[in-house]
Amino acid sequence: MKTIYYAHSGKCADKSDWQRLEDHLTRVAAEAIKSAKYFDAETLAETCGLLHDLGKYTQEFARRLEGGKRVDHATAGAKVAKDKWPRLGKLLAYVVAGHHAGLANGVDYGDRRATLKERLERTVPLLDDVWKEEIALPEQLPLPAFTPVENMQGFQAAFLVRMLLSV
Repeated sequence: MKTIYYAHSGKCADKSDWQRLEDHLTRVAAEAIKSAKYFDAETLAETCGLLHDLGKYTQEFARRLEGGKRVDHATAGAKVAKDKWPRLGKLLAYVVAGHHAGLANGVDYGDRRATLKERLERTVPLLDDVWKEEIALPEQLPLPAFTPVENMQGFQAAFLVRMLLSV
């Protein structure tokens, strides 16, 4: 029997008012698309929305919703992004890993938070493969249509990350 995963708990003991994780991820992705259309990054925003709570597809997070200890649920989606799309996925990893804590620095400490490099090296709870049945990720990620400015590519990439986090 397929395990049902939830994003958020409710008050009913029978879980009838709990939000299913699949529904949560697809709704967040749909909302992200609406805002990202203004800067031609719908697919990137949708993908971030689908990945942002991927770490909730774990038994550890299911126990958290029942009153258990806190679980890092953002890093798993960041790791999937980095692994699936090595170059552009790293940009998405910033967004996914930072959806609660804010953007991390890449490799240097800035405010005593873990860097993205450290987050991506963490051991996180094992994802249940059911997520692959419920969430369809794109095979390729298109870049938004913008004109690269010489010597500004780093700024443009950083700005894109901030725009994606905002949606």
